Amino acid sequence: MIKSDRCEIVYFNRLCQTIRKYQDVQMDWDTAQRAAKILREANITSHRRRREHLKYVKQKRMIK
Repeated sequence: MIKSDRCEIVYFNRLCQTIRKYQDVQMDWDTAQRAAKILREANITSHRRRREHLKYVKQKRMIK
């Protein structure tokens, strides 16, 4: 669950650039490494699955 008024949805290849925009430290190094591992494993590489995921995300954003 995301508890934020502002949530950015980014492609995996722009993730580091997006994270670097933030200046305040929100988690320690070990936690960041675990999060990075989870994100790498969850990265969608199939074009079909990516399209399905984007459609799902767009639908969810419209429901709010």
